[in-house]
Amino acid sequence: MSKMSRQKAEIRVYYGPTQKAIVYDFSADISTGGIYLCTKIPFKIDQRLTLHFSLPGKATSVNCKARVAWVNQVNNLSKPEFPQGIGVEFLDLPAEELYSISAYLDMNERGNDSSY
Repeated sequence: MSKMSRQKAEIRVYYGPTQKAIVYDFSADISTGGIYLCTKIPFKIDQRLTLHFSLPGKATSVNCKARVAWVNQVNNLSKPEFPQGIGVEFLDLPAEELYSISAYLDMNERGNDSSY
C-alpha cells in the first residue's frame, strides 16, 4: 500500500457544505489522505464538506466527509503551480473506499492505467 503518495488525477467531484448545496468541479490530484479541488468558490480553512466521486475504471463511488485543509485563491496563491482551488482532507473515509483509492494509486504508480 502506498504511503500517502499523491498523484495527478482529473476526477469529477461532487461536493458541498450540505447535500442540498452540491456543486461539481474537477480534481488536480488525489492521495489516500485527501484531494485537491479546482474551484473558484471561496471556502474557508476547516470548513466541512461532503464529497462524492467515482475513481476512473472503478464501478463503486467514494462518499465521505472532508475538511478544507488549505486554500489556494487567486489573491493568495499558497501554491502558484496549482490552479485556484482547495486542498481537502478526507475525514470519515470507510475502509473499503480507502482501499479503492489506495488500489487506484498503486495501479497508476505502476503505469497500468486500465480506465478505458
